[in-house]
Amino acid sequence: MANHRHILLITSTIAPSKDTFQLVVLDAEERFRQYLSAFRFYVSLLATGTFDKIVYMDNSGYPLDALEKVARESGVAHRVEFLSCVQGFPGKNSRYFLEMKLIDRAMAESKFLNLDQQAIIWKVTGRYIIRNAAALVASWSKGVDLYLHHRNVPHPVIDFYFFGFVRWSYDRHIGAGIEQFEGVEYGEMILRRRIDGGDFGRVRIQKRFKVTPRLEGTRGIDGSSYSGPAYLSRYLVRKIANVLVPNWWI
Repeated sequence: MANHRHILLITSTIAPSKDTFQLVVLDAEERFRQYLSAFRFYVSLLATGTFDKIVYMDNSGYPLDALEKVARESGVAHRVEFLSCVQGFPGKNSRYFLEMKLIDRAMAESKFLNLDQQAIIWKVTGRYIIRNAAALVASWSKGVDLYLHHRNVPHPVIDFYFFGFVRWSYDRHIGAGIEQFEGVEYGEMILRRRIDGGDFGRVRIQKRFKVTPRLEGTRGIDGSSYSGPAYLSRYLVRKIANVLVPNWWI
């Protein structure tokens, strides 16, 4: 890990459009509190060396002053880049498509993300805290271009809230053909089919995290908590299964 620069890309939609597809957590103030809490956590990972830099990219035009203050007061302002835009929400586009458009814009506009083409970029959905992010970053394998988390239960899909990729390889895999997802409801399932079908050619993909992600936060699709007993039970089952039956992708 010491031979690579690890950059965290935080994607953010603080004030979403009211008609965003399959999104029930819409209140901007509530969402901002969640983003702020998660941001404080990720800033702490700069101090521990998990990440070298952070790029914070919001697509709703919401003021980021409070986040910038956290970075300044933590003494890491020079290692955090804030980007903001107002991105349209045409029709009933999936959140996957909107997220990919946001990532693509960050790839084009960020100075930090273009300093080192060998850097490993970790994208995280900004309202979520990945409590064991440090362990996940440390589990990166040399030679991998794209590090994702596949699941087969209840259906084949990819968890898109956290994943890693080498900067130079972006246009060869998930950055390719974004427009084909416009209007698609379940982009994560289609991405899974593309990967399973070999659409990315010789891209070196690790399809399963070696460490079971430990989430905290509120799920946007239905408002359920990743800190509640139901999720904690699933997390423990997944953690045990990852050791005892690692090919059982749940």
